[in-house]
Amino acid sequence: MMESADKHLSKLLQRGEDQQFDQLLSALGSVAEHCLPSLLHTLLAWHRRQLSDGEIKNDLKRLEKNTTPKPTTDLEFQLQRREAAVEFIFCLALIEILKQLPFHPGHEDLIRNIENLAFKHFKHKEGQQNNPNANNIHMIAVLYAEVIGVLAQSRFSSVRKRFMSELKELRAKEASNT
Repeated sequence: MMESADKHLSKLLQRGEDQQFDQLLSALGSVAEHCLPSLLHTLLAWHRRQLSDGEIKNDLKRLEKNTTPKPTTDLEFQLQRREAAVEFIFCLALIEILKQLPFHPGHEDLIRNIENLAFKHFKHKEGQQNNPNANNIHMIAVLYAEVIGVLAQSRFSSVRKRFMSELKELRAKEASNT
């Protein structure tokens, strides 16, 4: 996280960059074949915990202790970068784990939760273009699209229904703005 802003997370965390990380993702995919539901529950809990306010505040305190006083914007940038790294790792793990979904029927609550997380990242947010982490935000949206792609391979009707619902909502919003 302390790397310069010039190094994009997509370069630091991409597949093929760190052999041990790639092996870990592969192992998660293999384990998911036998215990996908519990693995997804654990991964979702990890994701919630990493992005919780308490965890971020703890990291902020650690950052303040370990560094000389820095402007708030720099700390905010580091926390946004940390959040992006969590999302990046989460998506890569989901992509590997969800490949085993065809062997596990049901679990609609987990699928709905993952769909909600993914579609939340597709919504347009004003002012994101000027954000120093804009490239990371875009890359995370791309990864969530890949998650949806893997999800659609075994749960196409659910993904299609959600996509059409989101599209209908977007069209309605567009029509009300004109």
